[in-house]
Amino acid sequence: MTRALTTAISLLLRMAAPLIRRGLRHLAMAAMAAVVALAAVTAGHGLILVALWLPPTGWVAATFIALLGAEIRLAGLVGLASVAVLVPLAVAADCLAPGPTAPEGEHRRRAGRRPRT
Repeated sequence: MTRALTTAISLLLRMAAPLIRRGLRHLAMAAMAAVVALAAVTAGHGLILVALWLPPTGWVAATFIALLGAEIRLAGLVGLASVAVLVPLAVAADCLAPGPTAPEGEHRRRAGRRPRT
């Protein structure tokens, strides 16, 4: 279980690395939360489908599996809704956060101009 959890966290951080490198930490967290919520929705949907494919003689197990799938799917949908509501705040927080300071004249050099001396 620990190995699976560390692998999942590693994959999430690898996915969000370009955003983190650009200084968009809040947007990276929102992207990781969206991926986790989508995984929950997919897992819940899969459990519901497994419950539907069970033979009719195991209706008790099918009922419990379907309820578990519905709960997981509902939690994932609530997570997706919260991410959708909070993404504008994450974008605003990243835009308003002070960025890394560049040395004097660095911006002009990138634009192809010579710095003032």
